[in-house]
Amino acid sequence: MKKLLKLLFQGALYVAPAALTVFILIKLFLFLDSILETIVGKDVPGLGLLTLIAGLVLIGFLGNVFISDPIKKSFNKWLAKVPLIKVIYNSVKDLLGAFVGKEKKFNNPVMVKEHSNATCYKIGFITQESVASLGIDGSFSAVYFPHSYALSGVVLLVENEYIVTIDKPAAEVMKFIVSGGVITVNKSNNE
Repeated sequence: MKKLLKLLFQGALYVAPAALTVFILIKLFLFLDSILETIVGKDVPGLGLLTLIAGLVLIGFLGNVFISDPIKKSFNKWLAKVPLIKVIYNSVKDLLGAFVGKEKKFNNPVMVKEHSNATCYKIGFITQESVASLGIDGSFSAVYFPHSYALSGVVLLVENEYIVTIDKPAAEVMKFIVSGGVITVNKSNNE
């Protein structure tokens, strides 16, 4: 009997937040609908729902600006003060941002021959068209070669004559590399 009672309370804990949220939203909708009907002077179908949605969007925006963003900034400031963690965190954040962030860096997939007589290619992504800023001849590009089944890779400076552009979406090529060549790439950039 004790176990059954415990499971009953546990089930209520799982259901209660969703049920309470739905209940509150329905009550809020009906309340807003009645207020709007009084203000407008007649029942306008959907006006209460639109007002509720607009209010929730506004609350979400304000919560993001005044709660979520300050917490993220504080967390990042704290991480910036811890030497080893800062290096690891920033490196991983930059790497992941390069894949999926606003400034995607890996958007130019290429095949690279390691030398003129090579019979095989490595697949990678050009990260810099020219590495002249390193004091190296402008005929070299920086190419990132991700490792399969890992969040790691290597950057090589490659002579442009050994680089062949791959006309496929970068995300598809990345999946191909990371999967160890198991995933088939079947979309082209022109589709």
